[in-house]
Amino acid sequence: MAASDGLVFISYARVDEDLARSLRDRLAHANVNSFLDTGEIRVGDEWRRVITGALDKASLAVVVCTGRSVASVEVTFEWAYALALGVPVVPVLYESGLALPGALAPLDRLSFVDPAHRPWDRLITRAVEASRMDQITLGRLRRLGVERIFTGRTSIARQSVRDLLDRVLPQTDLLVVGRSLESWAREFQAIQDCVTAKGVRARFALVDPSVTPAEWMVPADYAHLDVGAAIEKFRKVAPAPNSAGSFEVYFLPNAPTFSFVHLHDATGAYGFLEFGASLSFDERFAIELRAGDGDGLLGSVLKVHDAMLRTRQPVISSAEPK
Repeated sequence: MAASDGLVFISYARVDEDLARSLRDRLAHANVNSFLDTGEIRVGDEWRRVITGALDKASLAVVVCTGRSVASVEVTFEWAYALALGVPVVPVLYESGLALPGALAPLDRLSFVDPAHRPWDRLITRAVEASRMDQITLGRLRRLGVERIFTGRTSIARQSVRDLLDRVLPQTDLLVVGRSLESWAREFQAIQDCVTAKGVRARFALVDPSVTPAEWMVPADYAHLDVGAAIEKFRKVAPAPNSAGSFEVYFLPNAPTFSFVHLHDATGAYGFLEFGASLSFDERFAIELRAGDGDGLLGSVLKVHDAMLRTRQPVISSAEPK
C-alpha cells in the first residue's frame, strides 16, 4: 500500500503510552502517517503550539480511550480541538463499560478491549479513507492560508485603503484588482505618497471603460460610471522623479466578480479577497489571506493575476513622460 497523504493524530494519556505506540506502529506498517507527541516534540518546543499545529494538519484523530485518558484535561483538549476544526475523531476503547465524555459519546467507536480480536483493518481503513478525502476543515483552511473571513459592511469596511497603504513595506509590490477601484482612486494622493516615500511598485487593474455595461458579466450601472472617474483620479498619481517606486494602471476586458489586494507587511505576504461585487455590502464577504503550505490560496490567486497582467500594457505608467 502506498503511504497515505493524511496525518493521523494519536491522543492518549501518558500512562497509556504503550497502547499509543502500538497504534502508531500498526499504522506505520500500513504506510499511514501518524503523530505521537513523545516522538515529535523536541526539547525547547512550545508543547501546546506543536500539538495544535499537528491537529491543524490532521486528517483523522484517534483517541486512546481508557479510564485515565477520559479524565485527562490534555486529552480532552486534543479531541475537542480536533472536533472544533472539523477533523474526524475515532474513539478506540481499551476498557469495557467505559463511559465516553461529552461530544465523544455519540461518535462511532472501535472496541480494542479484546487483544485477540482488535479491528485493526477497520481502523486502518478509516485512516486511509480520511487521508484521501478532500475535507474542508478549519485546519485545512489554515494550511491554505485563510486567516479570517469577514461578512457584512462593518467588518469589510475596517480594511480601509489608508490602513492597507500604511502596512505596505518599503521596496515591495502592491497589487489591486477590482471593477472600478473607486475607493482606491479617492485616495490617489495617499497612493502617490506611499509609492514615493516607500519605493513601492504599485499595480492597479480595473475594467476597460470601453466595455459597455451590457457586456459586463455582472452588470452594475453605478460601478460602470465609477470607472471613468477612477481613471481620472489615477492619472493624477505622479511619484517623485527620484523615487524608486512606480505606478501602473491596467485595463481588464471584463468586470471581475471579486476584488483582490496583495501586499507585503511586517508579517509577510498578505491578501484580501472580497466576493459579491454586484451585491450590497451587507451581502458580501471577504477572506483575509496569508502564505499557506506550498503556494496556498494567496499564491495561486497572485499567480493568476500576474499572468493576466503580463499579457497587457499599462494604460497609465509613472515611467511615461508627464
